[in-house]
Amino acid sequence: MTARSKTMRAIVLVGAVAFPFSAFAADCSGTIATGGTSQALNLPATLRVVNGLRVCNLDTTEPLWLNINGTAVAATQGSVPLQAAAASYTAAGGCFDLPTGWTLLPGAASVVAATLGHKYTCWWR
Repeated sequence: MTARSKTMRAIVLVGAVAFPFSAFAADCSGTIATGGTSQALNLPATLRVVNGLRVCNLDTTEPLWLNINGTAVAATQGSVPLQAAAASYTAAGGCFDLPTGWTLLPGAASVVAATLGHKYTCWWR
């Protein structure tokens, strides 16, 4: 048996995205600063391949709109609605998982909701 075949890699699951144990997932969670105004997700400022991105709506009253390639606008092509959570302490509402290996433009991914303080969870790697 070779040394390589004896090596085991641990896998950590973050939502539905699997990451090698040695990798990190960076938190880009936040709240809507101004209701009805799109805001950028806290992602890297340079062009890069993102090996995982998950955005979930934690608010129990309204959808969160996400656009991975520009300005998020409610009920508009290019923006995806993430449904409201059943209860903010039990389960996330709608979630979006970016396919592994997709390239995001710097500062392009954004979210919008009608209400100030709307909470969302975001992780990227």
